[in-house]
Amino acid sequence: MDLVKIMLEYEDEEGVTLESVWATPVEENYRVENIPFYATEVAYGDIVSVKEENGELSFDSLIQASGHSVIQLMIFDEKNVDWVTQDLVNLGCTWEGSHLSTYIAVDVPIGVDYQPIQGYLEEKTNNEILAYKEACLGFL
Repeated sequence: MDLVKIMLEYEDEEGVTLESVWATPVEENYRVENIPFYATEVAYGDIVSVKEENGELSFDSLIQASGHSVIQLMIFDEKNVDWVTQDLVNLGCTWEGSHLSTYIAVDVPIGVDYQPIQGYLEEKTNNEILAYKEACLGFL
């Protein structure tokens, strides 16, 4: 199956910005195949509809939620990235690194208990090791 890029809009301090995610066609819709770094409306595995604009595919609506959750986090010191990401893997998550070595997107698969992950993130936030954003919670 061929991967295609789908553009997702998100808002930051500069206004509305675009991010692309990889997706595979599923009938007339698409399945998101990676973890969004900035956008908040979709998660890994979600089925989405798109609209075509200027030759690009853009997110239109969520058709079916996968149940996955997305946590976006900034780790304040690069020397902490390896052990923080390993801790998250040990808690059942996967993650992708961005072009910034200390900014990662975390996938919490369906069926993984979020409470220990949230507790871990809160502890690390309180200890000023990282900051996180619950970008898309699939269990809600």
